[in-house]
Amino acid sequence: MSTFFQDLRYSLRLLAKSPGFTAIAVLTLAIGLGANTTVFSWIQSMLLEPLQGVPDQDRIRIITGMSRSGDMRSMSVPDIRDIQKMDAPLSVVAYQMTSLNLTGGERPERVWASVVTGNVFDVLEVRPVLGRAFRPEEDAAPNAYPVTVLSHAFWKRRFEGDPKIIGRTIQLNGHAYTVIGVAPPDYLGEQIAMQMDLWIPIAMQEQIIAGGSRLEERGHHWLQAMVRLRPGVTQEQAQAALDTLAARLAKEYPETNDGLRFPLYRFWKSPTGPSGFLAPVLTVLGTMALLVLLLACANVANLLLVRAISRRKEIAIRLAMGAGRGRLIRQLLTESLVLVILAGGLGVLFALWGTRLLIAFLPPMDAPLASTFGLDGEVLTFAAVLALLTGLLFSLAPALQLSAPGVASTLRDEGGSVAGGRKGFLRSSLVVTQIFLSCVLLIAAGLFVRSLGKASEIDIGFDSRNLLLAAVDVFPNGYDEARGTVFYRDLLQRLSGLPGIESATVSTLVPLDFDSWSSSLEVEGYQPAPKEEMSIGFSIVGPDYMKALGIPLKAGRDFTFADQDPPRKDGEGDDDEKQPPGTMIVNETMAQRYWAGRQALGGRVRLWNRDWTVVGIARNGKYNEIGEAPKPYFYVPEFQAYQSRMVIHVRTAGDPLEMVEPLRSEVRAMDPNIPLSAVKTMEEHLRLSVFAQRLAATFLGSFGLLALLLATIGLYSVIRYTVSQRTREIGVRMALGARPGQVARLVLDQGMILAAVGLGIGLAAAFGVTRFLASQLLGVSATDPLVFVVVALLLAAVSALASYLPARVAAAVDPIVALRRE
Repeated sequence: MSTFFQDLRYSLRLLAKSPGFTAIAVLTLAIGLGANTTVFSWIQSMLLEPLQGVPDQDRIRIITGMSRSGDMRSMSVPDIRDIQKMDAPLSVVAYQMTSLNLTGGERPERVWASVVTGNVFDVLEVRPVLGRAFRPEEDAAPNAYPVTVLSHAFWKRRFEGDPKIIGRTIQLNGHAYTVIGVAPPDYLGEQIAMQMDLWIPIAMQEQIIAGGSRLEERGHHWLQAMVRLRPGVTQEQAQAALDTLAARLAKEYPETNDGLRFPLYRFWKSPTGPSGFLAPVLTVLGTMALLVLLLACANVANLLLVRAISRRKEIAIRLAMGAGRGRLIRQLLTESLVLVILAGGLGVLFALWGTRLLIAFLPPMDAPLASTFGLDGEVLTFAAVLALLTGLLFSLAPALQLSAPGVASTLRDEGGSVAGGRKGFLRSSLVVTQIFLSCVLLIAAGLFVRSLGKASEIDIGFDSRNLLLAAVDVFPNGYDEARGTVFYRDLLQRLSGLPGIESATVSTLVPLDFDSWSSSLEVEGYQPAPKEEMSIGFSIVGPDYMKALGIPLKAGRDFTFADQDPPRKDGEGDDDEKQPPGTMIVNETMAQRYWAGRQALGGRVRLWNRDWTVVGIARNGKYNEIGEAPKPYFYVPEFQAYQSRMVIHVRTAGDPLEMVEPLRSEVRAMDPNIPLSAVKTMEEHLRLSVFAQRLAATFLGSFGLLALLLATIGLYSVIRYTVSQRTREIGVRMALGARPGQVARLVLDQGMILAAVGLGIGLAAAFGVTRFLASQLLGVSATDPLVFVVVALLLAAVSALASYLPARVAAAVDPIVALRRE
């Protein structure tokens, strides 16, 4: 141990004498380590263990519904109940996020709740810090047990951490709920990266979520779900049990469950939720961050080899005096360890800043986002292990080379006269490696930058300029369908008359959002193929929707205020069979597919036990993903398919943000207790559709520029070192008649040969690697010729510059001075 501390003190003194080398080496490694630690913290938080405060997440799986055609579906309450009842090697919980109005205090507040099956805390092994979790009976009888569990943060913020909160009642959507528990501080909820305020049993859904009871309808898919595998049970065993259940349900309920499966996924493989959305891009970023670290290691290894020239005599004297090679290697590795410790500490500081960047890339969202990213024990352990491996990677080869010089030749100072040899080969190999890694990184970055640019050229089917969005929900304020219909009708008429507003409408969905709705239907005159899925995406919209969004109509008309159902007479109830046909607008793809060779306009559709007449054909658009292929889609009017929560769309003559206050004032004038939420422009909203491309383009672009800089420095340092080693040779050449231009060309050729080899390997590697990026690119081929050519020319140019500067030094050598040099 005393020897180690002696080596440590010597290493610190030695590095302090070379502040330039130390700063460059530490900063280079810190960037590589910081980038990898940051990306790993994202992967840890979003893909590996995304549920805060939940133990043993390795046994948790996401479960979802999947149709025969492979379309993902949410879960229905009856299907969840059947899974709970079966003798399965798993336990299932279901949940759905919603917002509520908390009233009864000095200040009304909009809060976020998770409507859950009563076993959620038991299955996830979460124990309340106050009170208790839900009991089985509280999840059984509809509307019978109005109880709630508060989140720890909400309890502290709203109720100031009152320990007597258990047993108190709070007003949620105008209903009294009894607080029975407070969750632990580290448990945020079942929704990944979301912070819930409270939990309510699913049996109380009718009071919490508009649209009537959703507890008995097997075809009503609205829940998300996850399972915990029992100890010793594999995913394959659990999946087999679910497949058996799905087959039984398909026979018993063919109308709703025919072809429906319940696949299980690990978090990082789930096609739903933020984990599935981020998994591909985080995988790309993680791979590229490792390449940056390898590039940094190659650069520092080259710096160590170049720096070794000043230490040849020191090492040779030590060896001549009897120092063992192992002792020298230990000393050299200790020096590298000091560099790694300094770089690791700086890298952690970079990562502390970088872990928060993922949330910063998200556009404004109407959701309680929680910054769950941080440097916990597992992330810091990863950083420490990576730093040690990095130290070995960049220091071992230089240590082995430097500890075995030819002692006699070094003491005679003859070893430095030879530019080649094993050291020259190692340095050249490292330069080639740097250039090839830089090439791969730059091409990947270029593809995503091009993809981001192409995304703005994609025709999304509507005009996103001068559009203001704001969400309104009247259900928490006690509005029924009749009052809600009047509210939205009057609001739209008031907004349409405001100066600066060209048109106004409402819609349940905003194009290119995470959310999507679909429903099964029958088209009159169309015979589906055997096992054909007739589930089609749709949105419920208000009058003048096509006008407000700038969606061209290919035929027919837009919705108007006349598209509303007549008032129901006493005694009619909710029997849709007696309702007159509703009106519907379909897109081009739907019209062409289901009315091929026939007139779609005026066609009839059977939907929700009611007939609908097609009154318009709209141009195709992008509905869920900006890169999606054209697909069928339809619209129905809000006043014939009422929904309590709608998003207001306002087309303005100027800056849409200038209309926020007038819009808020009109809503407040109609009902001061109804808040606006998710206020943003359509342009801000559309940032969500290219989130993955923006994230990848930004970080890969930064990685690529760093790689370019490191490769340039590496090539320059090697060529400059070679020139210093060949000074006498150059002097002899010039004394024998070589012109400065010929000498410069000799040096330049050496650098360009290294660059050409690295570039050739890099282009070939990139051609194979970038094929894995194809699914993440928009409008750009994974082998886009423009990107490959531009990167090749860029690397060739900087390589020429990095070689030209030492070449000028070589051309300026004075042969007399060079020949006198010892």
